Amino acid sequence: MVDDGRESTAALHARGMVFDRQSVWIGSFNLDPRSFGINTEVGVMIDSPEIAAQVAAFMEGAMAPGSAYHVTLDEKGNLLWTTEINGKEVRYHRDPAIGLWRRLEIGTLRLQPIQNEL
Repeated sequence: MVDDGRESTAALHARGMVFDRQSVWIGSFNLDPRSFGINTEVGVMIDSPEIAAQVAAFMEGAMAPGSAYHVTLDEKGNLLWTTEINGKEVRYHRDPAIGLWRRLEIGTLRLQPIQNEL
């Protein structure tokens, strides 16, 4: 791969679940009826307490205050992103992880007649 200085727009599309710190499921398959009938996603089940512990520790760190956002609804029913920065709670009324161009892209997607596919 050549590093040309541009930021990648690639994203990892994966899910992971740890069961009783004994087994781990990792894959891209969504657990919904649409995925069962349409998608060709994959997943793997690993029965290993050692790997389960490592994945659980990674997930706990990724969900710790300051590393993730807690998304809820505000009093008006709008999305609210809450995190912790330097020990203080910070709230955002827009997704803080995306910029103006990505917001515009998402806005144009809302115009597409795809609601029945979601």
